[in-house]
Amino acid sequence: MNVTDAAGNTRTYYVYNEESATDISKMYTLSSLKVNDEIISQPSYIPHLTQDSNNKQVAQQLGTAFTEMWKKSEISLNPNATSKCTFMEYYAQMIGETGTAGSVYNTMSETLNNTVNTVDNKRQQVIGVSSDEELTSMIQFQNAYNAASRFMNVVSDMIETLINGL
Repeated sequence: MNVTDAAGNTRTYYVYNEESATDISKMYTLSSLKVNDEIISQPSYIPHLTQDSNNKQVAQQLGTAFTEMWKKSEISLNPNATSKCTFMEYYAQMIGETGTAGSVYNTMSETLNNTVNTVDNKRQQVIGVSSDEELTSMIQFQNAYNAASRFMNVVSDMIETLINGL
């Protein structure tokens, strides 16, 4: 956004745009990154050289100041943390916290999947029909029917023999 002040000076300000999970054009991705056109056209805008335009030496003090900023223990991982750390320590703690959270979520996911499988198995035992149990019952009923049929034939033969004998 370009803003002109009362003196007529125009300055460019960059505004943070909120990301949208559904619209990829509003996400900050590697493909959406680009180098500022003014820096490409005028590399001297990068503050790596001294202000002396005659000899254009590398600004060692600026590099040293940046290096010292990385070494200072001024940042903390979260608002509840009491100790301050350097950038490298912060990065290591952040990776550790992310790994721990991922491990916890993975364990929770596995536990919930096991619970779902257990509940489904219990439901199948109550509702479902076991083909092994049904086959066993059919064989028992068939044997009982055959035995009853033989008994009826024997009783019928005995009655016929009695009647013919009289």
